[in-house]
Amino acid sequence: MKWTAETKKDVVKSPMVKKVVSFALGPNGTNIAQAAGRWHEEMGISAKAEIKLCDLPESAVRENLALHEDGALGVFWTCAVFKRLNEVFFDNPGTFPFFFQYDMLLDEMQLAAISRECSKIDNPASMTIATHVSPAPLVVELVAAHARVVDASSNAEAARKCEAGEVTACITTETARLMQHLVTLHRFGSPLMVFFGGITESGLALLTLADGR
Repeated sequence: MKWTAETKKDVVKSPMVKKVVSFALGPNGTNIAQAAGRWHEEMGISAKAEIKLCDLPESAVRENLALHEDGALGVFWTCAVFKRLNEVFFDNPGTFPFFFQYDMLLDEMQLAAISRECSKIDNPASMTIATHVSPAPLVVELVAAHARVVDASSNAEAARKCEAGEVTACITTETARLMQHLVTLHRFGSPLMVFFGGITESGLALLTLADGR
């Protein structure tokens, strides 16, 4: 059958889908987790939906595959700029990584620090910047001036590393910045991003049964 956006929305709201579990990259404050929550609202399923935070997008896939609960639909979330998205697609042939799509303006991306005084932005060679691999190109000029990049599993995790004093600055979201009580050094903006909600074969079977056609 052909799954249109309208059909998907109707079927997910069906009482046969008793519960929706969105597996999304954590910790709290990531764009992916925010997108999953807003998607719940747009689909009209917030009352029966929950978000389970995962340490990696690949973990979201694995945890979704392990979900075996009658009437429960698991949705694992990724985004269009996730560098390993092709691996998620080809390493999991029994899944449908792009079944749902949600467009959202990114929670404002920015360079942040505990304080302007400790950021060392005027001396890039002494800076350590926590960042997820995807937005790392945003600080290419600082890296060229010998700032050191420290890998983080997400934008929110980058903010946590900064608040803990593990680095002098981070690339993060406005939400994560506020949660970790950081100050903004530079704003990169909020471009439109595409987020994907994937389902498993058992998820598709549940939706097909709920559709009843």
